[in-house]
Amino acid sequence: MCSGEQLSALYQDGTVGLRCPDHAAATRFLTEAGVPVVASSANRRGGPPPVDVDAALRDLSGLVEYAIDGGRTRYSAPSTIVAVHGDAWQVQRAGALDERTVARLANSEILFVCTGNSCRSPMAEYLFRHGLAKRLGRPVEALAAAGYRVSSAGTFAALGAPASAGAIEELTRRKIDLSGHRSQPLSVELVHRAERIYAMSVEHRQAVVDLVPAAAGRVALLDPVGPVPDPIGGSADQYRRCADQIERAIGLRLKEFLDEDRAW
Repeated sequence: MCSGEQLSALYQDGTVGLRCPDHAAATRFLTEAGVPVVASSANRRGGPPPVDVDAALRDLSGLVEYAIDGGRTRYSAPSTIVAVHGDAWQVQRAGALDERTVARLANSEILFVCTGNSCRSPMAEYLFRHGLAKRLGRPVEALAAAGYRVSSAGTFAALGAPASAGAIEELTRRKIDLSGHRSQPLSVELVHRAERIYAMSVEHRQAVVDLVPAAAGRVALLDPVGPVPDPIGGSADQYRRCADQIERAIGLRLKEFLDEDRAW
């Protein structure tokens, strides 16, 4: 616990600055310290951000007893400062990370993949979105503003086709409107954007990895038990069984996702 005097030193105008160093020496030092570390900038107020230890010591002459020399900063640029207010954020100073990069990192995107993006992956997308909103206690429409995006694509999908009639009818039975869905083909950009990718079959997973080999660690079968059979052209009962399997698997994946998100 901090005293009032300590809190006033840490906070200014009701805000506190949190530093996130990305350097092996800094992270090891902070880990081994075993206590919270309060630190100022490596320069005096208004001075240029230093890019190496010599510049920092020149600016802070007489104020520093020890210094760890980690070499020149990776990008020779200042740190990026982001102001966060609830779900909203704003870049106050662009530095090593520009606003576009911060926007990408501020979102958690889940991608579901099947073949035509008309049955299985759209049902998974909408079921996941509604399940996530329910667990977060938010309207579905508010998920994007909170930094959560859910999408789907097909390995052989056309662009702009609606969901199959069977998928629309089955989700309507579950009080979810799928009529606004429009298909999209799987792309490199979609794969790069996604934090997690769930495939309906082993073949779909392989298609993702073939497209972006570096994504291998982020793509898995939606259902750990096995593939989700394609109900296209099947009966209402087949669509129901498919949606049941997807919904059960999504329950597991939602728990994994939220547990990891909260732990972070």
